[in-house]
Amino acid sequence: MTAQIQSADAGPVLTEQRPWPGLAPYDEASRSYFKGREQESRQLAELVEAHAVVSLYGKSGLGKSSLLQAGSFPLLRARGFLPVHARLDFAAPGSPWDQLLRLLLDAAATAGLECPDPAPGEGLWQFLHRPDFELWTADNHLVTPVLVIDQFEEVFSRTAGHGASAAVFDGLGDLVENRIPSAIASDKAALAALDAIRCRYRIVLSFREDYLPDLRAWEPRLPSLLRQSMRLLPMARAQALDAVARAGHAVLAEGAAEAVVDFVASAPAGGGEATVEPVMLSLCCTQLNRRRGPGQQIDAELLRTAGPNIIEDFYEEAMHGLPDAVRQFIEDHLVQGRSRGSYARDDAIAQGFIDAAQLDQLTSVHRLLRVDPAGNVPRIELIHDRVVEVVRRARDTRRARQQADAARRAEDAQAEQAREQEALARQRRAKRWIATALAVVSVLAVVAVYSALLANRARQGAVQARESSDAARQQAERSASELAAALDRAREAEAKASAEAAAARQRLQEVTLLVRYGWTGETKAWLIDNAVQADAAIQSLLQAGGAAGRERRRSTTLEIWTKDADQDKVRNALSELGFGVRTRPALLPDATNAVWFGTPVPVDDAKLVALALMRSGIQVRAILPLQTYLPSHTTPLVQAGAYRDAGVCPPYKVADVMATQAFERKASLCAR
Repeated sequence: MTAQIQSADAGPVLTEQRPWPGLAPYDEASRSYFKGREQESRQLAELVEAHAVVSLYGKSGLGKSSLLQAGSFPLLRARGFLPVHARLDFAAPGSPWDQLLRLLLDAAATAGLECPDPAPGEGLWQFLHRPDFELWTADNHLVTPVLVIDQFEEVFSRTAGHGASAAVFDGLGDLVENRIPSAIASDKAALAALDAIRCRYRIVLSFREDYLPDLRAWEPRLPSLLRQSMRLLPMARAQALDAVARAGHAVLAEGAAEAVVDFVASAPAGGGEATVEPVMLSLCCTQLNRRRGPGQQIDAELLRTAGPNIIEDFYEEAMHGLPDAVRQFIEDHLVQGRSRGSYARDDAIAQGFIDAAQLDQLTSVHRLLRVDPAGNVPRIELIHDRVVEVVRRARDTRRARQQADAARRAEDAQAEQAREQEALARQRRAKRWIATALAVVSVLAVVAVYSALLANRARQGAVQARESSDAARQQAERSASELAAALDRAREAEAKASAEAAAARQRLQEVTLLVRYGWTGETKAWLIDNAVQADAAIQSLLQAGGAAGRERRRSTTLEIWTKDADQDKVRNALSELGFGVRTRPALLPDATNAVWFGTPVPVDDAKLVALALMRSGIQVRAILPLQTYLPSHTTPLVQAGAYRDAGVCPPYKVADVMATQAFERKASLCAR
């Protein structure tokens, strides 16, 4: 009786090995994998069958689009209806009802239905009320169109104020109330040619629950708008378990469905039965399915190791390998406060924020973004509101790192200025010593001339005069020797003063270093030496790694659980190394004493983390490779926290860390 069609908003192709669409909605083609919502699907289909106007609303992330397309549309087709799924561009020039008319004609043609052609300039209301408007199947069954306007809240968020919304609601009122438009009512000839009584169509509006008060404001003018409505609620645990177990039976280990549902479920604030948001359930299942190896199944161990960072990893994996400009575009332009924003696609490409290949990768491969094709200006937006918080945190972290880099550059500039001032001071001291030396030489020259005169006179006199002259010359030589000795002593004093000044600057640098990286109170001398040596070793490793090391660390995740030092200072110290630092709440009461690192992490990066902790006053007693690591996980991982068994081991020294070529697990934890 009916023909199968592909959804206009087709999502990823699902199979038994890939039974979840992630953040994308289920479309009609993937209806066999849409489980757990059978009761809601039937309820919505029965409402549409019985009433001309039905409203569907619920919070973001509950799967309204999936319920419509994969749940109710197949039921409606079997009952003689033609669902027409539409997401209208209310900000586009022209009437949104012209868009809906085009979608209706396309849906009828795709389904192979017999449908009259609209006359030139004929609007949607006129077309639906033509006496000859009927949709027939090839086997002579009458079909009723169901005009489904999805994400109807965009009438408020994407129109230029109340005037534009009012124009939309005027047209909507003509449809839902079967009211004759004023332009047609004033044209008796046009009205006589129409069947204004019968209503041969259905209207379904789907919108986010937070826009319900805005729609209620229009109820006095559109009383049918919310008269028959259905509120979509989060899944109960039994529904979520049914959805996961039935769709993913081919990839789930025994008991894994219960573990996944309990991981995603959340208890209401006022208590009661836990509920599940379908979009998060689908994302979690999709990401876990991507992380299982060939021949493996999703089990409790995979959930334990990969589950906590599903959304963070989803975002970071999508960003991996892309330029920083793309990340900055997403974080600065696609988030507005705590909500999604959007940006015109052509403007983003023209302004160099993102190119067409990168956009295709993020929309078709990773599905982090989507392009809304409705209207004349396609716009880029995040795939779902749930990603906003992760992107916002990443943006705030990046801005904090940029501020820290700017502060460090300012400190470097001040240090360079201090060095230049010291050089000028040395030049001035050298000039003073040269002037002093010239003065001494001048005195010696005068003395020598005077002595020569005396000697000349002595030669003209008696032998006593010559002896007196010799004595005077000897006295002058002794004076010159004494002046030279005085000059040497002055130089020695200058050298000693310079050495003391250098030592004072060194002590100031050490104190500044210790305060900057978390040291407070009285500190033992050997701990100071250890921190200073750690800082020198860090600078050596950073210089040796060069640009390749910085790029590698930028794609490495560093998770920390600091307990025995100022967390902000330690986090900033670790952020300066270039890692993506993520602070976690402490799981053990013990003090931080260990560093773990995954297989792709070079030993020098593990050393950098250990040295930075030592520089911050933390005694590192264990540096170990991670015992369990997932080869399919593309993001390198380093962790720093408490390791209770390492408490008996002696702390590492800087020389020990730098001399170690490979950190391995040995029979004795303290063996090095």
